[in-house]
Amino acid sequence: MRAKQIEVGGTYTAKVSGTLTRVEVLRIGETSRFGGSMRTVYYCRNLRTGRDVFVRSPQRFRDRVESTGFAVAPSGKCHAGATEVRTPLDFRFDTLARCAE
Repeated sequence: MRAKQIEVGGTYTAKVSGTLTRVEVLRIGETSRFGGSMRTVYYCRNLRTGRDVFVRSPQRFRDRVESTGFAVAPSGKCHAGATEVRTPLDFRFDTLARCAE
């Protein structure tokens, strides 16, 4: 993606540590190394792990994602008519096992 396409608060698919994952852009800042020229840095949160990451190049962003959650019914079964939205951090292993079936 290009730098002007990335917005604060947006959710994107980005390459972090060699794998594609969803990240939320928290803020966009500038930094300089060793007193050199200023460079744009994207402060993001990895939605899979919950950790903060620094993306130093807009080329690592792939595309914008509209939804950050997965739809899960209160019974724990995954289907299109789910009524509750949970983020990946809210899942338990038993829910994931039922969704995989």
